[in-house]
Amino acid sequence: MAQVKKIPSFDPKQLPYWNIYEKEAKEDSILIGGTMAGEFTAGLSGGQRKILLFELIRQRIRHQSELLLCLDEPFAGVTDDFVP
Repeated sequence: MAQVKKIPSFDPKQLPYWNIYEKEAKEDSILIGGTMAGEFTAGLSGGQRKILLFELIRQRIRHQSELLLCLDEPFAGVTDDFVP
């Protein structure tokens, strides 16, 4: 599983929760985490992973214009048990 600090061209200090990991001196060991192919890896919470993805997208496109971004349901908060 990938470490947050190893994402190419990404500044994790822009994440609203990153200072917590810096205060605890854990910023070098935080995994993205999640479930892949049925195997769970501890790391960021689901909400933190969504924020990470939004921030990653923001950092990648900040110098571009006239883009249309289409995000799937997980970004809208739609899950199997919750539909806003």
